[in-house]
Amino acid sequence: MKFPVHARALALAHALVASLLLVADATWAQPTAPPTTNAAPAGIDLAPARHQCPKPAVPLASRKPEPAEMNAFVASLDAFRDCVQSFAQAQQKLAEVHQRNADALNKAAQAAVAAGNAAIKEYNELAEQATKAFNTKSQ
Repeated sequence: MKFPVHARALALAHALVASLLLVADATWAQPTAPPTTNAAPAGIDLAPARHQCPKPAVPLASRKPEPAEMNAFVASLDAFRDCVQSFAQAQQKLAEVHQRNADALNKAAQAAVAAGNAAIKEYNELAEQATKAFNTKSQ
């Protein structure tokens, strides 16, 4: 049994669409996104940082400290404060770097999605043109 030309063209167009959708589906199904676990990209440690500042011992409250002992404690407390502030500033700078990297990665991800969408749109437009061309020629 012979099919009319437009029926064969339409069947061909549908087969083409189905095969490309399977390829596109298999391609998009590939894990291109980072894992959803808390795995860090190479070179980035997700463990919370901990300062290495020496913490001064507080004088016993049960006795009144000598002035020299109190002065030494205040000096060591000041040194601890300075060390903690320096650590906090370094962590802030590191956070800013991570934020810039995250922004760049987000833009790259958006560009990848846009490229995939553009490719699908291009295919859909071509399939539509082919279907119209085959339908027009068969009539």
